[in-house]
Amino acid sequence: MAFSLKDILKQADIGKSRSSIVNPLQWALVILIVGIALFLLAGAPSWLIVEFAAMVAVVFVLMMVAFDILWSRPQVLCGLKALISRNTK
Repeated sequence: MAFSLKDILKQADIGKSRSSIVNPLQWALVILIVGIALFLLAGAPSWLIVEFAAMVAVVFVLMMVAFDILWSRPQVLCGLKALISRNTK
């Protein structure tokens, strides 16, 4: 089964789904976790690893709150879309 880069990018583009709103938080979480792994491999000072771990915790909590809001009150998104379209005119 051959995959082209175009197919992979099409799968990665989630476009207008509800979870696209939390994409920046997901990327931040991945970047911070990779940063912790690299710091551990490089033997960085422990305070730096603790700082990144604290940032991971904050981003994770923000992401869970965002998911809770999106799934428990989907009408929030409709109101946000209307507000954005009203302000751009």
